[in-house]
Amino acid sequence: LFQSLECKKEELKNMEHFNSVITRMPALESEVSKLRQENKMLKETQSNTQLLEEKLYGAQQQVSSLEQRCKLLTQTQAVSDAAKFRLKDYEEILMTELDFHSVPTALEAQQVIRSLQRGDRDLNKSIDTLRASHKSIEESRNANFEEFKILKAKLEKQQQNTEHNANLIKRLQRKLMLITKERDSLKGVLTSYESEVTINHSQVSQDRIMKLESQLAAYKEEIHRLEEELESALKSVVEGTSPAKIPHKDPADADKIKELEKKVLELQVQMESLNNEKEVLELRLESRALKGDYDPTKTKILHFENNPLAKARENRENEIEHLRTENEKLMERIRLLESGDNFNLTQRVGAKVTGEGASSQEVLELQEKISSMETRNQRLMEAFKSKSKEMREAVYRLTGYRVDLIDNQYKLLNMYADSPEDVLMFEMTSNGELQLMETEFSSGLDDLIDAYLRHEHSYPAFLSAITLDLFARQTTNQPQSESNSDEEMDDEE
Repeated sequence: LFQSLECKKEELKNMEHFNSVITRMPALESEVSKLRQENKMLKETQSNTQLLEEKLYGAQQQVSSLEQRCKLLTQTQAVSDAAKFRLKDYEEILMTELDFHSVPTALEAQQVIRSLQRGDRDLNKSIDTLRASHKSIEESRNANFEEFKILKAKLEKQQQNTEHNANLIKRLQRKLMLITKERDSLKGVLTSYESEVTINHSQVSQDRIMKLESQLAAYKEEIHRLEEELESALKSVVEGTSPAKIPHKDPADADKIKELEKKVLELQVQMESLNNEKEVLELRLESRALKGDYDPTKTKILHFENNPLAKARENRENEIEHLRTENEKLMERIRLLESGDNFNLTQRVGAKVTGEGASSQEVLELQEKISSMETRNQRLMEAFKSKSKEMREAVYRLTGYRVDLIDNQYKLLNMYADSPEDVLMFEMTSNGELQLMETEFSSGLDDLIDAYLRHEHSYPAFLSAITLDLFARQTTNQPQSESNSDEEMDDEE
């Protein structure tokens, strides 16, 4: 019952609901028709809106394109205005510079410009020819300057040769004068022996002693001069200085020297012959004195107690002994000088002379030794000069520097130097250190001096850097000259 009651209630509710719905149907239908009309209107509005949006989008695109075209138009207008101003300037320049009475056309301007370009090329060619001629003139000037320097050096060398030959002629003349004096003295002795029948031995002895003294003085002067030359040569050898080069002699001076040497040889031969004749005459006189030109049975010879002849002979013997001792001292001094030992020279010579007595045969042997020593010394000096020359040349080729000594200063000239005046001067200080002197060439080497001398204290590196720098300059200048010559040849073609 309850279930049926519940069912009835539900059916009653449903019936009420249907009734309410049925009562609301006309209103709902009218509302639906309204909604349909609104929906239709909305659809039409939506289509119109889309069409308007499309039209709006197209209009916006047209506006943006028109704005861009406006901007481009303004830019083009500005460029056009600038081009018009430039064209106007060009026309004014053409009319004023090229003497046009009216505005020229492009063809006329092109023709004028081409003619100007041809004139420019002609001017460039003339400038190149002028540069080539200037370069050739500069090269000829440099060649003439180099030739002038060579001729100047030859003139200085010729003057040195002349001075050397003059000194050599003076020396030969001194030797010739000594030999002539000796020859005249021997001739005088020979004449006195031949002319006098009765010989005054004391007078002859005095004359001979005086002549021998004069000859000895001359020989002493010659030996003293030779000792000075020998000492200077030994000092130069010890100090490491090369002797002066003997320059080449002129033909006239050489002929004169040969003639003087020939005269000296002839005089020496005459002197030897006169010495032989003198010895023969002395032997004859001694034999005659021993035999006597008187009869000893009839003639009685009285001898004075204070005989002048005996005193003269005694004095002569003492003088000869003194001369022998002096000669031996001089020979010993020369021998010690040649050996290079200069310590206590005078005392050692005196001890040597007092310890060993020299006979006449020993004096002759010493004279022969002296002559041989002089010859050997001369040969050694010549060999030393040639070797020193070779060594200087080798040093020049190996290191690239020619070294000359001038008053305790060393002058260095590089083989790659641009000018003979580009030299370096070094000075040896009292403590044995080398010091770079300021020259015109060294004043431009501040970077190298600062890098290698002030910081590294290396003279070899400094000199090597200068050599490399000068060598690089020459090697870079040569390709440039070759390229310039090639360009000149191309221009000529």
